Amino acid sequence: MFGGGGDKEQGNGGQLAANDDIISQFQTTRIRSMIGYNVAGYKRIFQLTKDCALTLDPSTFAVTNTFRYDVLSGLGPDPKVEDQFVLECGGTQFVFKTAFRSQLLCQFWECMFKRHPNKYPASGQFNCARVRKNGSRIDGLLKIQSFGLVETDMSGAVLKEYHFVNINRVGSDESSRGFFFECSGRIKIFLVQDLMAIMNSIQKAIQKLGNTKTVQVLNSQKVNDIITIRSTSYSNTGLAVSVFDVNKFTKRYSRAMPRQLHITESHIVEKDVSGFQFVSFQKISSIYSIAASAACSLHSRDGRGIIGWRGSGGFTTNGRVT
Repeated sequence: MFGGGGDKEQGNGGQLAANDDIISQFQTTRIRSMIGYNVAGYKRIFQLTKDCALTLDPSTFAVTNTFRYDVLSGLGPDPKVEDQFVLECGGTQFVFKTAFRSQLLCQFWECMFKRHPNKYPASGQFNCARVRKNGSRIDGLLKIQSFGLVETDMSGAVLKEYHFVNINRVGSDESSRGFFFECSGRIKIFLVQDLMAIMNSIQKAIQKLGNTKTVQVLNSQKVNDIITIRSTSYSNTGLAVSVFDVNKFTKRYSRAMPRQLHITESHIVEKDVSGFQFVSFQKISSIYSIAASAACSLHSRDGRGIIGWRGSGGFTTNGRVT
C-alpha cells in the first residue's frame, strides 16, 4: 500500500512497512516554517523500521514521507526548542515536535547504525576492564555509539548495550582511571586507559540526543566510594517473598547459567545459584513488559517456558506461570 504526502506536506510518500520490520513508533507533530517563524503543524506518526523512517497521517495511515537511513545528511535536537528535532534529507530540512525527543533520537541512531554500520561508525573504541560485584575484573572493549555504550569482549562480540536514554549519570575517577555510569538504576564500573577521551565522546553523544539536562556528569569521584554505593543499592532491594530456580541465557556466556530469581516487594533480584551473590536487579516499577513465550518453550529441550524482560536475556524455569 502506498500513500502520498498530500498538498500541504509535499512529501515523497512511500510504502507501508511490514509489521515485522517496524521497530518503534512515536507521536509527533510536523512543524512548517515560513518567513522565519513556525506555523501550526500537523500530527504525524513517526515510525522507525529496519531500513528507513516513515511518517504516517494518523487519520488515514497513509505514508506521507520516507527517509532512508543511507541518504540522511543530518539528525539532531533543535537547539532552539526543547522538544523538537531536525533531520535533513535530500537537501530539505524537516522539523518535528515530540514529548519523547531523546527516546526517538536514541532509537533513530541505533536503527541507522545497525542498518549501515560503516556509514555511522563508533566515535571511539577503548580497552577496558569491567569491575564485577565480587571484585574481579574482565577485560573487554567499550565502543561509544551515538545511541549508547556498547560493551564487547576482546574479539569484538557484543556483550551488552547501554542506551543513553537509560543513563542518568556518568562519572570519572582521574586518579585510578575509573569510569562509571548508572543505567536503569544499576551502576557499572570500568577501569580504562584513555579516560578523558571516553568522557568527551560520551558528552558529545549525549548532546546529539538532546538530553544533556537529564544526564549528570560527575568528575573527581572515587571508585572505591562508587563500589560501596553499588553494594548498598543491592542490599537495599529487600527480602524475597518468592524464590525461583532458573537458567539464564545471555551473550556473556556460551551456555545457560543456573540462577535464582528473588521477588521482593519492590524488586526482581537475580542471584547466583547459591542465592548469596547478587548478579542484577530490576525495580518492579520500571518493568513495562515481561514476555512468557510458549513458542520458545517448544524449542527448549526440557519443555520449560522462557521468560525475560528487555536487556535481561532470558530465563527458563519450571515455575513460569507462578
